[in-house]
Amino acid sequence: MAHFRTKYETTLTAPDGRKFLLFYVEGRSFRALLRCVQKRGEDLTVRLSIGEDARATREGSGRFPALNFGNGWRAEYSGRTQKESRDGGELPWIFGAA
Repeated sequence: MAHFRTKYETTLTAPDGRKFLLFYVEGRSFRALLRCVQKRGEDLTVRLSIGEDARATREGSGRFPALNFGNGWRAEYSGRTQKESRDGGELPWIFGAA
């Protein structure tokens, strides 16, 4: 049986409270969350209507750091692993949402 590293669900929360799947990342740290957002930076700035001069601020600490984009959107860990989210129902993917 193969062993796989645990991946954690990262989400984007909209200003109206809806949650979307951003990606699954290895490790649950601020650095991992930041890398995840940076890799999708160009697409996220368009999707979330973030200006090029906008700055995200760090929120939260410990096991659940977050990024606040200042326009009501927030990137964070959901607290679920990839397996838990698939077993319990995945969130809609942010780039697949209308």
